[in-house]
Amino acid sequence: MQFIVADLEWNGAYSRKAHGYFNEIIEIGAVKLNEAMELTSRFHALIKPVVSRKLSEVVTGLTSITAEELDEGGTFQTAVSRLRKWIGGEDAVFLTWSTTDLLVLMENCRYFFGSDRIPFLDRYADLQKYCQLRIEADTSQQMGLSKACERLGISEEDMALHRALDDSVLTGQVLQKVYDPVSFAEQMAVVDDAFYDRITFKNVILSDIDSPLIKRSELRFERRMGGMVLSYAWAAALQQAVVCIGRLLVQGMLTPLGTNTVTGYNMSLRIEQFLFCFSQGVSAAMVVCLSQNLGHGDRVRVRRFYRVSVCVEAALIAVLGTVCFLFPSQIVGLFSDNGEVIAAGARYTGTMAYLYLFAYMGEVIQGFFRGLGRLRLTMVASLLQVVLRVVLSYFLIPVWGMYGICVAVASGWVLLVLIEGSYSVRTARALTMEKREE
Repeated sequence: MQFIVADLEWNGAYSRKAHGYFNEIIEIGAVKLNEAMELTSRFHALIKPVVSRKLSEVVTGLTSITAEELDEGGTFQTAVSRLRKWIGGEDAVFLTWSTTDLLVLMENCRYFFGSDRIPFLDRYADLQKYCQLRIEADTSQQMGLSKACERLGISEEDMALHRALDDSVLTGQVLQKVYDPVSFAEQMAVVDDAFYDRITFKNVILSDIDSPLIKRSELRFERRMGGMVLSYAWAAALQQAVVCIGRLLVQGMLTPLGTNTVTGYNMSLRIEQFLFCFSQGVSAAMVVCLSQNLGHGDRVRVRRFYRVSVCVEAALIAVLGTVCFLFPSQIVGLFSDNGEVIAAGARYTGTMAYLYLFAYMGEVIQGFFRGLGRLRLTMVASLLQVVLRVVLSYFLIPVWGMYGICVAVASGWVLLVLIEGSYSVRTARALTMEKREE
């Protein structure tokens, strides 16, 4: 297997044919590396522009390419043909720094060949994304090639930045520094129709029903989609209903202990609901992140988001649980000045302080399965949790009072974590294995 690391330079020009601006490639540079990460060959081609002979001042300033140089270049078709022959018939992976160059290459293929399919592209990897993952950089912001070279100790001296061949050499050196066969295989994508659909997908905000992008023939109710929505909705609704019913039953069992105890318990539940806002926020964020990455086929990041969410939840409960453990009376006292009410509420809040860890873990695990669309499992686990909570409350409240509720509630959370936790670990591991097999 060989690795083709490519870089492009292009000029923005208005095209009457495209009825808009077009990024016309004016230079292609590439290097070839073998499996031992040795640079074996270089490729360079200047392309004479045909859409617009006038170079943008920005392009000239960045690249120092002149119109006179490009006049000596060949056509885009000739350059692609030369590049294809240079790559050869050997199994190859095509790499660029970010997908921008790839999209521009597709744009030019569509303009000059009538199709956005790149003739020599069989497998592809985004080296920018892979590099950021390997050096554990912030993936929310794109890292430039110069920054990556700085982080990896690669010298840019004697290199003409923003020239295709020199940039491809630097990019190849980055690959040499970060390459790992196992992790690279996880990021490498097979180029098929689904790949082109993913790489060209764009979100478009439509605010006008008369937009030409809207096909009125498709504005109809789809039974399959409606059934899918209802299947998710009833599972989520039933889960919430079961939890509410369980709380009402437990509250009813507290009635013999007196009004003050019931009031203190209800105040503690309000505090508990406030604490759960943090875990639910993390869970909701994880659902979005998991769904997006699963849709993009990036199963490795699905597992990473899961691990990060668990760590965030643990950190939150370390702080919030400590506050509840140290100051339960003061917290409950914010809502009442009745000593018996405060004492009852403080018993529950203080006892449950660190036990909320199981609730937080349960929330993030349920968020994991929601992101995967497996709501029935969360519903069944919640049902079993509530049943255990009610049964234990029935037997323990007459004996231990408020502490009986604490044991019952915490036991329900532990059961939920045990049931869903084992499934979540296996599911996350399976997703990663599926990616490796692909």
